[in-house]
Amino acid sequence: MITAEQILKVLCERKERGEREIYVTDVTKCLKKAYYSIVRPKEMAPQALAGRLLHEAFARNLQQALPLFFEVSFALGLENGWVLKGRCDAIADDCVYEFKFTRSINKAKENASYYLQLQLYCHAFRAKKGYLVLIDRETFDMEFVEVQPDVYVAERLIEDAKYLCECLEKRKVPERLSPRFDGECEFCDYTDLCSRGEEHAERSF
Repeated sequence: MITAEQILKVLCERKERGEREIYVTDVTKCLKKAYYSIVRPKEMAPQALAGRLLHEAFARNLQQALPLFFEVSFALGLENGWVLKGRCDAIADDCVYEFKFTRSINKAKENASYYLQLQLYCHAFRAKKGYLVLIDRETFDMEFVEVQPDVYVAERLIEDAKYLCECLEKRKVPERLSPRFDGECEFCDYTDLCSRGEEHAERSF
């Protein structure tokens, strides 16, 4: 007989990150948190798991009925063999769509990290427009927020990505953009390491 613990272990286990890979979601948040999540990865929290499963089921249902290309990946070469990787939720007609499930659409609209992700996706796919699609996870009410691509913002994020890679190579905790936004520290899984300035890496680059 299988157990609940076994099921959760399988579902919450994170995919192994490739050598010298960073993700769009690393660059669009506190760089210190990104550093720790790479050198000391943790299992996915059950709350994050629920959001991921809902997101995947949503995409599976839409892709059979709408003229969209779903979960389109890209890889952008940086320096010294590092690669910035990402995967947008959907593309159609020179537009990029990013779906976000939330308990509060109004609060989600204030999450600047979402807009930065969309800027990188628009840049990577040379999209003319981006749409942040905010979905209430209880009622499935939706709001589409249009985002105009900004090359300057995207290029600054790419520079941030290079800086993060440099910190990882030197095993030095980032100082810039740590945190990137107000309030990031409140629910961070790495507060204990951060407060000690811990720099030890469990993996080398």
